Amino acid sequence: MSIRPIGKAELQRFVAFSGDDAENERFGADVDRALRANETSLRWCLIATDGEATIGRAFLLHRVGNPVFIHLFDVDWSQPDWRVVGSALIRAIIGAVQESDERTLLYALDSPHPWHPEPERRSELFTAAGFRRVRVGQRWERRIDPSSSSETASRLEFRTLADVGEDAFRGAIASVSDGTLDGRLQEMRRRLGRAGDADEHFRLLMGMRHEPDWWHLAYAGDGVLVGLVVSGGNRHEPVIAYVGVVPEQRGHGYVDDLLAQAVATLTAAGASVIRADTDVANVPMADAFRRAGFEPFLARTEYIHESVTGHAAAHSDRHGQAGKRRPDR
Repeated sequence: MSIRPIGKAELQRFVAFSGDDAENERFGADVDRALRANETSLRWCLIATDGEATIGRAFLLHRVGNPVFIHLFDVDWSQPDWRVVGSALIRAIIGAVQESDERTLLYALDSPHPWHPEPERRSELFTAAGFRRVRVGQRWERRIDPSSSSETASRLEFRTLADVGEDAFRGAIASVSDGTLDGRLQEMRRRLGRAGDADEHFRLLMGMRHEPDWWHLAYAGDGVLVGLVVSGGNRHEPVIAYVGVVPEQRGHGYVDDLLAQAVATLTAAGASVIRADTDVANVPMADAFRRAGFEPFLARTEYIHESVTGHAAAHSDRHGQAGKRRPDR
């Protein structure tokens, strides 16, 4: 068995591993977009071979300054040696990341998802390889009626990043993170500290696709900060990337105003579907999504490899959405 980065002439072989032509076409388009956007390179496309046969593959995504994300991991699950192949492929992924001096390696396992068959086996392989589960999340989506108005009334005043400046936004991130119910965010706060966590989240959010007026701090009528909401886009769809209420303003239902602002912002930008996610432990946030018209559509379990950590474990889906802070009720 050999595991190595692909050569340029092997791109089609790499893409065509699945027996599903439609799936291969979608994946090929993903690889092409990522290569053109410099979010990956051929060295992040690993292939496992046994003679002339392809027996596994892994596709990694990486933007400068952001974590390395395992976007696709495949072995032939019908073969009796799937553990051997899968374990060797994961070791090769870890080695490639460490050799490149990258410090964070993430894997998100979605279920149900056509690209993630055998979730129990995948979990077994990644856990055995030293990955630690940091979050069990729920992904949500709301489909937008194109005939509906994107305007919304609110008791809050919303100011953009340009209005308030970066320091105010970092401070708001730190405040809404206090008392979070999100496991990944608790881990980040523990590891990076309050200010370090806010700086890291600001950096990660800046790496997402967004417009200048998609980031908002929310204020009550007396000018007191209530919370924040950040709308953005990953590689596929518009997302609510970050939302939260500061501790002293919780209990007044302000999270509903924040979500309404995000929906209005992205609807005005032409979104037909908006996605978000939250930790399953954050029941108040899940309730808020339901009130805002969102429905759950899949579960997401997130893993991190400890030996390459250094930056935060957040991924915003660029490959999934940034986790949500504890909202008010």
